[in-house]
Amino acid sequence: MNKVINILVKLASDASIKDCNDVLSALSKAGLTEQQFTAIHNLNLDSLKQATPNLPEIKCFPILLPEEREEDRNTDNSISPSLNLINY
Repeated sequence: MNKVINILVKLASDASIKDCNDVLSALSKAGLTEQQFTAIHNLNLDSLKQATPNLPEIKCFPILLPEEREEDRNTDNSISPSLNLINY
């Protein structure tokens, strides 16, 4: 399992991997089983799950920010230049 996680992290973060040949080279050097290699190469998550025992399921939930309200867009909270001159 660690080999699978490590190669996926490397593929996602290594800027030197630029084309398909670089991906294939990295996969072949990772020491994966043939089923794992094929699953990653074919982008088949179900096959990768079957080929990798104890693969943790990673759940990702996007953070949704509330939309900006119309009132907030029309309100300008900046201090106008004329107010800056009051203390002079």
